[in-house]
Amino acid sequence: MTAQLAATREKAKPLKGEAAFRPLVHVVDDDPSFRTAVKRRLELAGYSVRTYVTAEQFLDQQLAEIAPSCLLTDLKLPGLSGLELQDRLRAVGSTLSIVFISGFADSDVRRKAIEAGAIDFLTKPVDSNQLVRSINAAIAARTRCCSQHLYIPAP
Repeated sequence: MTAQLAATREKAKPLKGEAAFRPLVHVVDDDPSFRTAVKRRLELAGYSVRTYVTAEQFLDQQLAEIAPSCLLTDLKLPGLSGLELQDRLRAVGSTLSIVFISGFADSDVRRKAIEAGAIDFLTKPVDSNQLVRSINAAIAARTRCCSQHLYIPAP
């Protein structure tokens, strides 16, 4: 890991107060201005947001699978790509809903991501309303998935 990445790396902290009740969006993108803009837009839409520079940084957080949440990830990242991140999450049984975003995707890459379970694949620059609609769909899909696996024993 580079010194620059180590310096920017921040361990996830538990959400507190009102933020603990808002859906959480994990944003993985190596462009700092894009991360900042997306974070602001999603917070305005009512989401809690955590940002990461790399897929490895996201995976290092050892995040608990807590609904409702989703992942917005760039396709091309330093280190693991967005598709490799998707593969790793699926390999460990994650049900985290994923929305991809990229300025470099062709139809084969889009198809592969969607066939592997991505909720949507957006192209940069993205319309902020479309971004929020896709995140809403991802949160809804994650909530449905988690509620189907919820078991409450009878008293």
